Amino acid sequence: CCMEIKYNIQAKNITTYGGKGVLKKLYLPETINEFAELWQVEKNIHILGGGSNTIIPDGENGLTVVSTAKLKGIEVSGNHIVAECGVRLSALLKRAREQSLGGLEFMAGVPATVGGLVRMNAGAFGHEIGVYVDKIVSLSVDNEIIEYYPPFDFGYRNGFQGVLLKVSFNLDNMPIDQSVATEKEYIKRRSLSQPKGRSTGSVFKNGKYSAGYCIDKVGLKGLRKGGAEISKIHGNFIVNVDDGSAEDFLYLVGVAKKRVFEEFGVDLEKEFILLGEK
Repeated sequence: CCMEIKYNIQAKNITTYGGKGVLKKLYLPETINEFAELWQVEKNIHILGGGSNTIIPDGENGLTVVSTAKLKGIEVSGNHIVAECGVRLSALLKRAREQSLGGLEFMAGVPATVGGLVRMNAGAFGHEIGVYVDKIVSLSVDNEIIEYYPPFDFGYRNGFQGVLLKVSFNLDNMPIDQSVATEKEYIKRRSLSQPKGRSTGSVFKNGKYSAGYCIDKVGLKGLRKGGAEISKIHGNFIVNVDDGSAEDFLYLVGVAKKRVFEEFGVDLEKEFILLGEK
């Protein structure tokens, strides 16, 4: 059987920001082995998970892009949940809850996959996902499937940098109703502080000062370019308000970086991925 390939896929259908990019080809492996085999025949592969922190350049892109959308296997053993890289966070939380397990509710509402979350050691509200990771199955540089165990060298928004295949999470015992209540509380907190609409999530990493604070202080909230706008609610979000392009987004990123550096001497570091960037 041949791996599924989709052609001429628009960025707005596979990323949370959208934009005017088009992928000429998108590979969709159905198994971890298919995923691994692709790395043996293709060079410079770009991985697309939930597309929640990804910008695809405008126009036609001949990049080799593989989607993890079909890699959705989940196994449970005691307090351990082993999830393939394409498992959606929402599916992981649901499966954990069915087993009276919890701990990851602080990420609730983020449209991400396991691979993306662990790659960037995603965090929110003072928590990080890396704390719960107790095994990673990855591809070595020779395309061998190997396992990694703690301690992991994770940092702020900096997780596992290899090719993630599966992740094992060691979760807490948590009654179902407690998990539901905790998730609702985090979603409420997120909705109060973050804008609705299409975005990549946080644009910049926080440093000595929060990026949102700096962007707010230099008066950029509400600045618009084309169909993209620096959110009036939170300065560290750029929202696609009217069919914005990747170029619109990147223009606002550049303005924010320049103004914040001039005012605070802070060099904002991007949190999103620009597909194809070296």
